[in-house]
Amino acid sequence: GQPDEADYDEIPRKAMAYGAEKARLIECREQLVAEGMAALLDKLEMRLREQPDDAEGWMLLGRSRARLQQFPEAAAAYKRALALQPGDANLMADYADVLAMTQGRRLEGEPARLVERALKIDPQNVKALSISGTIAFDRKDYNGAIRYWQRALALVPADSGFAASVRNSIAEAEASGGKAAPGAGGKAAMAPGGNAANRAGWVPPSRDPPEHAWRKGRDG
Repeated sequence: GQPDEADYDEIPRKAMAYGAEKARLIECREQLVAEGMAALLDKLEMRLREQPDDAEGWMLLGRSRARLQQFPEAAAAYKRALALQPGDANLMADYADVLAMTQGRRLEGEPARLVERALKIDPQNVKALSISGTIAFDRKDYNGAIRYWQRALALVPADSGFAASVRNSIAEAEASGGKAAPGAGGKAAMAPGGNAANRAGWVPPSRDPPEHAWRKGRDG
């Protein structure tokens, strides 16, 4: 649950529609977050109080709160959005992302159920596949983790940061005893600096940039 780089362009544009008097992307993004984001989100929340059935607005609020690491608030916003759009696989994966953060980065329970639902709706949802791989790895189901991550890897650009993170994760699962599926290219090469903290996490939040693999991004 976090906005990706494209969302930084999208948030100001949408904020205008939600009543912000001035919404533009400034060069210093830290300043945008520190000074501008809070004001824009206040406007957005006011708008949502008036129009509580605006699913897109709740999703925007959830991604933005997650970007500010306000995970309980982000989870509440995603919950509202999902109630309005119960069949949205991307939304389920985003909600699972921030919900895990509210429970100490644990994916068991509702986050796991959400990604399972997401994959039933969209078997090629990259974030849900990545999260599912992490869940399997945490359960020591290394073969299952590899299968999920190989499916995710096939759906993203081979030279992306996310692909490198997934390859690191597959290599770690193989080192733990997992076996890659036949024809999957054999053992994955662990990129320099690869470790458990980089474990294919997911693209937090399918809208987020690949380099922000879930645990890698959360662990800094």
